Amino acid sequence: MTDQPTPRRRLLVVCTHNRTRSVMAGGLLWSYLRDDPSWMIDTAGFDVPGQPAIPEALQMLTAHGVDASAHRSRAITTELVQSSAIVLTAERQQVMRVVTDFGGNFDTTFTLPEFAQQVSLGGDRPTGLAYLRADIPEVEDPTGRTHGVWEGVWRELDAWCRTIATALRGH
Repeated sequence: MTDQPTPRRRLLVVCTHNRTRSVMAGGLLWSYLRDDPSWMIDTAGFDVPGQPAIPEALQMLTAHGVDASAHRSRAITTELVQSSAIVLTAERQQVMRVVTDFGGNFDTTFTLPEFAQQVSLGGDRPTGLAYLRADIPEVEDPTGRTHGVWEGVWRELDAWCRTIATALRGH
């Protein structure tokens, strides 16, 4: 009997334009899971494909040792969503769009900080209208903001992505 390679599961990170938050989070998750053959990280957005990442996002990633200079935004598709084991978004409204417009599974689609909380603290997740009314954590969009805002968003993303990677490693 030969050892079969572990099938890779896709973790999809989504934000509005796929030029800032999803690029940074995808790069961080890739850096923390690159040695784990069971996961592949993809990113996508709801806007025009083919655009480069925002320069500040590239700078943050480069400082972390991740080269995303070749990144071009990618449009989210039903096929991409449905082939993903987990979909992480920047905002709650994006969770709803993934589920309603792209056939995503609510049970495997979260905001990135919401998923980090779930894997570290557990607990019940609100559903239906309760989800829409709940205080669901989101990733702030630093685009066009001060360097201090970028730094704050980066620190939060880094902490959330470390938590997620630790939980997913080997699963």
